[in-house]
Amino acid sequence: MSSSSRPRGTDAERGDLAPARHSPLDAVASAMSGASETLRELPPWAAAPLTGVATALTSLATVVLPVLAVWVASALSSSTLADALASAVSLWLLGGGAHLRLGAATLSLVPLAALALVAWIAHFGARRALADHEGGPRGLARGALLWLLGYAATTAAAAAAAMGGPIRPQSVSLLLPVMVLPALAGAVAVWRRARELDDPELDALVDRAPTWLLRALGPARDGLAALLVLGALAVLVMVAVHWPRVWHVHDQLGPGLVGGAALAVAQAVALPNLALWAMSFAAGTGFTVVSGSPVGWGGYDGGLLPMVPVLAALPSPGDFPGWVPALVALPLLVGALVGWRSTAAYTRLSSLRPQLLTAAVACALVALGATLLDLVGGGALGAHRLADVGAPAPLFGAALLGELLVGAALGLGVRTLLRRR
Repeated sequence: MSSSSRPRGTDAERGDLAPARHSPLDAVASAMSGASETLRELPPWAAAPLTGVATALTSLATVVLPVLAVWVASALSSSTLADALASAVSLWLLGGGAHLRLGAATLSLVPLAALALVAWIAHFGARRALADHEGGPRGLARGALLWLLGYAATTAAAAAAAMGGPIRPQSVSLLLPVMVLPALAGAVAVWRRARELDDPELDALVDRAPTWLLRALGPARDGLAALLVLGALAVLVMVAVHWPRVWHVHDQLGPGLVGGAALAVAQAVALPNLALWAMSFAAGTGFTVVSGSPVGWGGYDGGLLPMVPVLAALPSPGDFPGWVPALVALPLLVGALVGWRSTAAYTRLSSLRPQLLTAAVACALVALGATLLDLVGGGALGAHRLADVGAPAPLFGAALLGELLVGAALGLGVRTLLRRR
């Protein structure tokens, strides 16, 4: 892979460090960019950790400010400002992957959209910290480590403050938002910055990587995105079909205008979680909302559901129609997309073996990604019968892999035949 084929230019010219114009994330990006420009006047050993502090505080503000706005607008006289702040910090930690305790109940269902936002902000901050760093991967790694120290220290301090609130983060689970997530964001930032600098060591490493592996990354990304989009569309269709029931539950809660908006946002950030449940149902492995009553192709027994409006979109308890197993076409369709995309980087006369290998690896990456997302995003929504909510991650991943491979074989076969006509 030649380094000359990669675009050169400044970060601003490539747009790597800024989202698209008019993006909802513009305000976050602008705030972080302004802070990093100020910190550039400092020596690197001080600027990097302070950028980490600024990154964590910016991420924290995206949750704390809306929560405080809801608290003020709702006039929640039963809670103090200190409790509201501590609860907001805990919700931010939940978005980063932490588990929370509220009395005897556990909340470990991590909203995947919130997780994506926290991860994006962390990656953006790490990129800003490394914008002026040189010295190859080792020098970049040192800069990322300094950034990580600032980010982790700020997150740990926020978690310690939240321990005294009504919603307390569980200590062991803090490893994910404090260290794992920012470390992954920093590692990706180091990789991207090193690629921009055309580092010869990294270029040599990339050149030694199997071509079929590198070419599997794009189809895997598209396949995982298609999986989530199809699942989200299925959820939205069910909400539309059962809208009277959904609205009835919402109305019974009596959240008011501000509380209703907050409830809608809370359900929206959990849409990727629900999308995975929908695709697990389509794959045949089902999902669970109430322990002891899984929802699968054959139907489900029902049970007392939590008062969450979107869950009212579930079909009525009982047996499902005989056509429901045909929904397996959804993961097969995703597999066909992966197989079709896996041939895009190969010429018409290329051997079939590397294309098959690329498609198989891409399918494995999609199944692995879905499994990991479900492991992080599934969990408890309360106590007792709500202690294990979501799809059965390992079983879902295994079934999904098989269906993706079948679909990929079909997609790759169709495109190969069309190319040779």
